[in-house]
Amino acid sequence: MRIPSILKIPKHQRFNVEPRYYDPVKEDISQRTSRIKKELEASDNKETESENEYKTQIAGSFSGRIVKRDRSANFFQFLLIIVLTASSVGYLYFGDVALYLLGIFMLLFVYIKFKKSS
Repeated sequence: MRIPSILKIPKHQRFNVEPRYYDPVKEDISQRTSRIKKELEASDNKETESENEYKTQIAGSFSGRIVKRDRSANFFQFLLIIVLTASSVGYLYFGDVALYLLGIFMLLFVYIKFKKSS
């Protein structure tokens, strides 16, 4: 039995997500059928339109493979590992002075980061 209270206790909330289904084969078939229908309808300009469509289709197929890597994030992670390692080794050798220097370094870094963005 529950004890009555003045405060309202929140009930659990359910997270309901409807999954999305992506079928690349079905999308490819629909693109092909629409392309063929366009080719059949435009019989007089058939050669120029089909060449343009094939060119865009070929260019589009290669554009998805290019992966751009953010080098600044990799550099930041590397710099963070170096600073934390140096501060922990500095703490073992010098004590609290290394932690103070780490704090000053962090404040300086945040100041420079915000100064660049604005």
